[in-house]
Amino acid sequence: MNTLPKIKIFIWRLCFNALPSGEKLAAARIAPGMCPHCGSAGETLLHACRDCPAVMEVFDQCDISRKLLASQDLDCRQWLESCLKNLSPDLFMFLCVLLWNIWNRRNTLVHKGILIPARAVVDYVQLLITDYLSSWELPGVRIACNRSERWKCPPEGVYKINVDGAFFADSGKASIGVFARDHFGLMIDGQANALQGTFNAELVEVMALVEGLKMASLNGWTNVQFECDSIGVLNRLDPQTDDRSIAGIFLSEAKQLLHCNPGFKVLHVNRKANRVAHTLSHWIMDCNAPFLFCFGYS
Repeated sequence: MNTLPKIKIFIWRLCFNALPSGEKLAAARIAPGMCPHCGSAGETLLHACRDCPAVMEVFDQCDISRKLLASQDLDCRQWLESCLKNLSPDLFMFLCVLLWNIWNRRNTLVHKGILIPARAVVDYVQLLITDYLSSWELPGVRIACNRSERWKCPPEGVYKINVDGAFFADSGKASIGVFARDHFGLMIDGQANALQGTFNAELVEVMALVEGLKMASLNGWTNVQFECDSIGVLNRLDPQTDDRSIAGIFLSEAKQLLHCNPGFKVLHVNRKANRVAHTLSHWIMDCNAPFLFCFGYS
């Protein structure tokens, strides 16, 4: 199965009943053992990951056969073996990543009292899979990778724009941060916006990149490096890709701006090298108005 190692470990633990379900916690006299979603007594792993009504709301957002969800299995191992036989490899991988997120959703409810919306769970699964698969193969666009954990000044005569988006599934809040600097490392332009509407994490990252590209274009800059920490978004900039998703509509604008500006180069960076844009996107979340700033000497 081509997925993250931590998800493989989770599935192994799920198959061998090695996760702290309510049933196991009750047997160890640690907790009452009720399902945190529906209150059913003796929460089994099969209930926590498949049969609970709150979990079925998540599955309702997916393309997974109801027959597989209604099968009379004794445990998760039997159920997953049946799914492995009846699902395509890609759909089975999707199911495994989904189960990992369903379990994390349960734990978030237990420990933080926050119920993540069902649609947000599925959106995050799709983003996680896209990011993971995209990291294996880079398309032929102007994308480079910078593994450094520190921000570096661009060459003389080149501007650098860092972009980042923030999205919180529990509240639905979203925002972007864009920060431009010259070869001395001095700030010359920037913005932070809290977004209004319905979003997901991938869409917010795309919107941040588009705003950065528009900023450079409107300022008349011809040689610009753009840094973003979402490899999945950058890899979807392939001009040959026909993306009809909502994010794809914004990506088409990004592709057009890149096509019209051959001096624009997109780089993938470590989150630690993208701290300013990341901080801006989180800071603006609680503000009631966009924040714009610039120095006029450029």
